[in-house]
Amino acid sequence: MYLGIDIDSTTIKTVLCDRDGDILYSDYRRHNTDITATAAAMLADMAEKYPDAQVQAGFTGSVGMGYAETLDGTFVQEVICAAEVIRERYPDVKTLIDIGGEDSKMIFFEPGRVPDIRMNGNCAGGTGAFIDQTGGQCRATNYFALIQNAMCAEGFSDIPLISISKNSELTANQPGFNPDWKHNLRLTLYTVLYADCLSKLYHTAVTREKQEGKAASLRHKYTEMGKALILRRDCRGLKDLTGQAANEFAAAIRAELHPRIIGIVGEIYVKYNSFSNKDVVRWLNSHGIETAVPSVYNFFISAFANRHINKREHIKKLQAPLWATDALYLWMRRCARAFDRACSPCPGYRPFSDVFEDAAKASRIVSLAGDFGEGWSLPAEIAGLAEEGIQKVVSLQPFGCIANHIISKGVEKRIKELYPGLSLLFLDFDSNTSEANIYNRLQFMIQNDGQ
Repeated sequence: MYLGIDIDSTTIKTVLCDRDGDILYSDYRRHNTDITATAAAMLADMAEKYPDAQVQAGFTGSVGMGYAETLDGTFVQEVICAAEVIRERYPDVKTLIDIGGEDSKMIFFEPGRVPDIRMNGNCAGGTGAFIDQTGGQCRATNYFALIQNAMCAEGFSDIPLISISKNSELTANQPGFNPDWKHNLRLTLYTVLYADCLSKLYHTAVTREKQEGKAASLRHKYTEMGKALILRRDCRGLKDLTGQAANEFAAAIRAELHPRIIGIVGEIYVKYNSFSNKDVVRWLNSHGIETAVPSVYNFFISAFANRHINKREHIKKLQAPLWATDALYLWMRRCARAFDRACSPCPGYRPFSDVFEDAAKASRIVSLAGDFGEGWSLPAEIAGLAEEGIQKVVSLQPFGCIANHIISKGVEKRIKELYPGLSLLFLDFDSNTSEANIYNRLQFMIQNDGQ
């Protein structure tokens, strides 16, 4: 077996390959200047999985040279390594850009010629580390602190703030708060599905209602009725109530109307919070535009597809076997389909999508290994809307959010190659965003909506 160890100014990467060059194991960690201890821990984890492996090791990276000399190992300069891999495995690539912690490199490939390699260390110091630390983190890590500071400023410092997430990174432990997820999983799932269905029914009806204000009235009515069932932990009642709501919404709309539709995607908070996005959804509805807003359910279940991606790409170790989480996903998928059936009487209702089909759509646009911002979910949502026949999509994101710029505006060219008739509008929001500017750009999209 072959072991590659890349040690640079901020991180260590290890890759274990068989003699055919197929990757068996890989790891990536920040060393925080404690290189020896980090490398030892990484190699120990690898040895635990491959205890009898006989390896031939090679080093690369800005710090790797010293370790290669000390351990009498082979050293190959990192740019040479990258160029060789591109020529061997990705012959169609014309340009490679490597933004590191201390310098940046560009390699230009032309058939039959030696690669043209250029390096710049004068103005690129720390750029790669900056992207690694800011681009890969979700903005939700900031929301918790902002909310906590706001509560303290208003005199509620004695009230604990609890963060619940689909991973362990954002969870704030509080004494006495130990939710029994096994006991509450079904109720939590049904609550999310009910809320999503109510939202989709409302957005389907609001631009086609027979009586002005009826859709909003029904949404309020079924929100309050749903709360009562949730407090009684009545999951079956929530599903039955969804069917009742679908029938009432269906009776309240003019089925012969087919308003233009604009899809709404973007960063999770800005997309769903009307205050942060200047009420763009309500503004579009008031101008006769139906809005297709992706479900919260699909945002959370993307974790099931990510487990397969993490294993296939050697990104993370799995704490539970795939068969166990796949079985859980199939159960959740059956529940979602049951809610879809309950909503089927309402014309224009959009059913929940399959997360693995979403991932397949996104794989044509971005690497599924990328975990920037909303990850591959946002391109998947755009692709899903386009394949549904929706030709206008608005992406909402926080101003300066590098992560969502990368997986939203950054993939615009590729999306338009796949869906040439699709029109995309990217809107950035912060506290100083001008409503006039936002609405003016939306108005332009409406007036050029193929009337």
